Amino acid sequence: MGKRIIGKEAEEQSSIDEQEIVGTYFKVYRKRIPKDYQVLIGFSGYGNVGYLAVNHLIETLELETIGMWGNTNWYYKGRLESLVTLYAHHPSKTLILASRYPLHVTKIPHEEWEELALEVLSWECKAYYIIAGLREDTRSPVSTQWIAYAPTLAYTKAYGIAPTMGEKLTMIGPLSTFLAYGTSLNQKVLGVLIYCNFDEDPEAALIGLEEIERLTKIKVPSKNQLISFDYSFLNGVLQPQATRYSPQIEDLIDKISDMDPDELDLLSESLYDEEEDDEDEDDFSVDFRHLT
Repeated sequence: MGKRIIGKEAEEQSSIDEQEIVGTYFKVYRKRIPKDYQVLIGFSGYGNVGYLAVNHLIETLELETIGMWGNTNWYYKGRLESLVTLYAHHPSKTLILASRYPLHVTKIPHEEWEELALEVLSWECKAYYIIAGLREDTRSPVSTQWIAYAPTLAYTKAYGIAPTMGEKLTMIGPLSTFLAYGTSLNQKVLGVLIYCNFDEDPEAALIGLEEIERLTKIKVPSKNQLISFDYSFLNGVLQPQATRYSPQIEDLIDKISDMDPDELDLLSESLYDEEEDDEDEDDFSVDFRHLT
């Protein structure tokens, strides 16, 4: 498609105003989002399934970066990336939205998931697929299935996949938020849940890749061996305090965090009653008023 030449100043200003680079966190030009594309989403939760499976695709497919969430960026394979990056895979007409760092979904405030879900669902794309893990202990002992589905009604009507996720199983993070808002906005959203171990489960992620290929028609390279992203360069950026304290101090902070309010008040009073004129630089003190 050639560039459209605008001759009038008013039209130029109007074009700039309509660009809609949106969000404090999420930076994307909405006009670059094709409505006939599907969206594939993967973050870090149970078994790290969504993170591992979708990052395998990011490592092995030819992608274009078209949006970013967050303010930490870097170049990788000649493209700009961020903590959460939106890519386009044009051969399969797929947008891929994923975290490049395995930060568990519970570590991100619910309000930010809401902002992200509302923005992404406002694109009104063809369908939305969220890849995630489901605790293996929720699987029926007699079942032969390793995948459970959590669709919105709009997805079920369009593609015929009914819910197979067990009843009364609570959801959090992007799975919960995208399904809730997807239902409200009548969008076609499917949670693809792979039964997995609580800890990182590469085998479950490989099952997830097979299901991604079946549902999205993406030709997945190297389906038998996961290709991982080396995110070690981000550890110092995202966890600047990780090496600040000795193991003994970190253990103390963990114990304090587990105290109930009454115990914390007693300990706080005891410490503040001690002499306050000790200026020994080797002494360690904790200001309980700033503990969170």
